[in-house]
Amino acid sequence: MLVDLPMFDLGYHLSMFLKENDKLANKDLPFFIQEELTRLINQNIIHHPDFGDYICLSNIGILFERDLKVNVLQTLQRFSRNNLVILYWEGEIRGNKLFFLSENSKYSIDLSATNHIILS
Repeated sequence: MLVDLPMFDLGYHLSMFLKENDKLANKDLPFFIQEELTRLINQNIIHHPDFGDYICLSNIGILFERDLKVNVLQTLQRFSRNNLVILYWEGEIRGNKLFFLSENSKYSIDLSATNHIILS
């Protein structure tokens, strides 16, 4: 059952990285964020006998922060090339769009070009 899969709180860990590295210049921030995202994901991949290697991500709202300059869809696609990425989504889902918090949010992810399954 998916509920039993351990979740990795990406927002918490990325915010701790930012707190510890608060002297980073804004122009360098996107590079270091991508590097830290890669490190965090790779270090928290879990092997499941039925699913293979996976990570179950929660609390990804920090990825929408403008200063971080993260393309959320491309980032998720990059990590899902070699591993199953399960996204615990607390926002709204309408058709092929994931909305951060609510449908009125300016932040969303268009999933129409991705291979995905929505479980509710």
